[in-house]
Amino acid sequence: MAQAKEPVVPRAVEAEASYLGRHLRNIDGGRIIIPPEWRTPARVTSFIVSLWPIHTREYVVVVPPARWAAYRRNLDGREMTADQAALIKRWIGVCASERPVDSYGRLLLSEAAITLLGPGKEVNLVGCGETFEIWPVDKLEDALKKPIKPETANIFNSIRL
Repeated sequence: MAQAKEPVVPRAVEAEASYLGRHLRNIDGGRIIIPPEWRTPARVTSFIVSLWPIHTREYVVVVPPARWAAYRRNLDGREMTADQAALIKRWIGVCASERPVDSYGRLLLSEAAITLLGPGKEVNLVGCGETFEIWPVDKLEDALKKPIKPETANIFNSIRL
């Protein structure tokens, strides 16, 4: 088995929008309204929606098409066995789906996402730059209360804005 390489960092992509901030929304009929400031003149008509992390399924990650292409390049650029690649692609394929956005800016969620988040429930949309996440309100609050590990704090401190 080949020795693992450092992770491939996806190249920056021209993001359709900059997803920043936190927005409280309700799931209505399996749809969720995308904040107006996250919409662009060149309207995105679909997103890749996935339960995330794959192994624990705590929230939903929403990825625009251009960023999804970067993730695919990242996966293809990693050194791994054929079995590892097949397993990872299979799990992503099982947990992810392409979902439409209607002309009113409502994202139609997958059945799995609705089940995880709770139909008719309040959720938080959390901007993560080139992607965004959808969290059950209580789970996000719990996640934000966790202390930041020193290794992660070092990364925060090294970022130059």
